[in-house]
Amino acid sequence: MLVLLARGRRGEAGEHLHTAVELDEDYAEAHGNLGVYYLLVGDPARAERSFEAALGIDPGLREPRLNLAELWITQERYREARAQLLRLVQVAPEDLLAHAWLAYCDQRLGRLAEALDRADKVLTRDPVQPVAHLVFAQDALGRGDWEATRAHAQQAVDHGPTREAALATLAAMALVTHDASGAAELTAELLRHNPSSRVGLFLAAEVHRQAANPD
Repeated sequence: MLVLLARGRRGEAGEHLHTAVELDEDYAEAHGNLGVYYLLVGDPARAERSFEAALGIDPGLREPRLNLAELWITQERYREARAQLLRLVQVAPEDLLAHAWLAYCDQRLGRLAEALDRADKVLTRDPVQPVAHLVFAQDALGRGDWEATRAHAQQAVDHGPTREAALATLAAMALVTHDASGAAELTAELLRHNPSSRVGLFLAAEVHRQAANPD
């Protein structure tokens, strides 16, 4: 089914997955894959229920738990996501992606030292891990270290799950450094990626305000 999703044949994949769940309500992987399908068609509420159904049947599955955590991160439900990620790393201590997202959640929840320490350990193992780079990019932005902000954000900008936050980080840096054209370009790209992005809409308003009041 995931092959069909990867090839863009979402309708066909959805039909197969619904049939699989109807034939066997205890087919955990089908519930998990159905959650991925719902994410792709823009139905996060059903995706959440599908991931939870998969974990209710088989709590040991990695993908539904990771997907559920990533979904909650996009909804800024960092405490809930963190709880799921902690369960993942307890079972699989070598899961670098789970550790990287856990570092991101810790950062959003104000656990800065823990976040940076965990992200650093991830990058020691995988120097191009985009979520860990995003953690360092946002830390550098807060410290006003523009070179580090740019370097780390660029490592995250081409990765789907971190693209929006990386673009927002670069756009915010451009605003703070009074790079009006750069901020406008990055914000426009962010909104093309996600037209309903709250941070993108906020940045667009700031770009407009700076343009109207250049001093």
